[in-house]
Amino acid sequence: MLRGWQQFAVAGTFVLMAHSELPVVQVEDEKKQQQLTLVGHLLDPRSATARSEDILRTLLAWFRSRTDLIDPTAGLGGRWILVQFMSFRR
Repeated sequence: MLRGWQQFAVAGTFVLMAHSELPVVQVEDEKKQQQLTLVGHLLDPRSATARSEDILRTLLAWFRSRTDLIDPTAGLGGRWILVQFMSFRR
């Protein structure tokens, strides 16, 4: 691994490598077999005290498909990329 870089498992198959100064947050729901990985800073103007992890947990609680994430993220600010994983093995 590169010095100063972090490594994250995404969707159980892929590896995300990010510089140590770039924030990466992951949340998952093992029961629903879903995972969200955030790269960057996520801001919710409706809740100034919400951390990125709090916002991700809220999104994770309600998404059932990729389209379920589009509307709730439309009002969020910051510089970010969101990677969504949802297992089709149910």
